[in-house]
This record gives sequence, structure tokens and C-alpha cells, in this order.
Amino acid sequence: MSPRLDPGKVVVWVLAAIAVTLIGVSMVFTIVDDADSSRRDWTGAIGGLSLFMAAQAHEGEKNHAKRKNH
Repeated sequence: MSPRLDPGKVVVWVLAAIAVTLIGVSMVFTIVDDADSSRRDWTGAIGGLSLFMAAQAHEGEKNHAKRKNH
């Protein structure tokens, strides 16, 4: 007869395995990103685009507030 597994322990081990996997993948991507300059430029462009989109959203909120007050 095999002993039954405690469901709580299974959940904890699965979450721990997922966390370790995510940390490992993040480390690999960081190493690859540092080694490949063209990829660094591409990720910089994505960062610039996200800043631009955030600025546009802020402008939209300001314009909405102006219209709401009138």
C-alpha cells in the first residue's frame, strides 16, 4: 500500500517548482540580453514605447478632466 500524498504539500512543491523555473528563465534571459546588443536595442525600443504610451494615457486623462470640468 502506498501512502497518500498530502494535497497541501503537493501544492507547495508545485509552486516552489514554478518559482524556481521562473527565476531560472529570468536569469537565462538576462544573460542572453547582456550578450546580444541587437536584442538590447529591441528591448530598449519596447521600453521607450511603453513610456510613450503611458504619457499618452496621462494626456488623455488630463483632457478628460478638462472636459468634465466645463
